[in-house]
Order: sequence, then C-alpha cells, then structure tokens
Amino acid sequence: MSEPKPKKMVSRNVAVALGIICIILIAFVAYFAVTDISAQKSISNLQSQVKDLTDTVNLAKSSVWLENKTINVLPIFSQIVITQQVQNAGFILTRTSSTINNTYLLVEYSAAVPVASGTFYQYSTESYHYSNRVEITVESNDTDNIFPVLPSTTVYIILGNSNTAERADIAISIAFYY
Repeated sequence: MSEPKPKKMVSRNVAVALGIICIILIAFVAYFAVTDISAQKSISNLQSQVKDLTDTVNLAKSSVWLENKTINVLPIFSQIVITQQVQNAGFILTRTSSTINNTYLLVEYSAAVPVASGTFYQYSTESYHYSNRVEITVESNDTDNIFPVLPSTTVYIILGNSNTAERADIAISIAFYY
C-alpha cells in the first residue's frame, strides 16, 4: 500500500498577503467604478451646457412675456404694458390688434455698446438708446412685429392711444427670443 501524501499548506504570511492583495484589488475596482460614474455625470453636464449655449447663439430659446392680453387705453394716453430685464441679445416678437385706429406700440431700451477707440483691441462703452414706434390700425389687426434687442438694463413696451375721443382695446402678445 502506498502512503498518503502529506497535504501542502500555504504559510500564514502568504495567506495574509493574498488577502491584502484581494482587498486592494476590490478597492481599486470600486474607485474606478465610482470615478467612471462621476466622469459620466461631468460629461453629461458639459453636453447640457454646450446645448444651452448653442441654443442661445442660434436664438432658439424663448420666453413668453404676455399672451393675448387686452389692455384698455384711454384717449390721448399711453401706458407701460411691461418692463422686462434683458440679459441676452435677441428679438422681441409682438402680435397686436386694436378696436380703433390711431393706436401704437412703442418699444424702448438703453444699452451700453462697445465703441472702438484707437487701436483694434481697445474700446470704450457708450450708451445707445433704442426707440421704435409702430402704428396699430384696425386694418392691421393680428400683425406681427419684430424688434431687435441688445443686452440692456430694462426694456419698456408701451401701448398708446392718439385718438382724442375713443378708448382703445388693444390685444397684445409678446415673446422674447434669445
């Protein structure tokens, strides 16, 4: 009969070393898994910011300021319909209709614009005032008007009635595209 072979055992030091290596490997795998998730969130965040900026450059963003609101304007009177802070360049789109002739829509704002002074890379700022008045008549009901806007402190949109005898009911919708 043959004698059984003695079992080979690993020393205790080798077992401890293998255990430490396994723990380190598990820690590395966990670290890279968490880091990868964080990197994916960062990439997603950056892609969202790029889309937002691209939409701004392409004037693909908009904000409705008023939607089909009727304003009563007394004879020989004007009133501010809306004052709005504007941070970006863009345009205002309005749609108006009136029950009488001799009414108007006025858009006004002031903006600081760069003006070249001397060399190519030097400039200063000067105040620029924008004012555009559009007549509203019964025949021009539901007419769209577009007003360019520079970044400014405040845009004023005013409705007026030049008629000396009649009150005007002016319907207006206003949207800002930026």
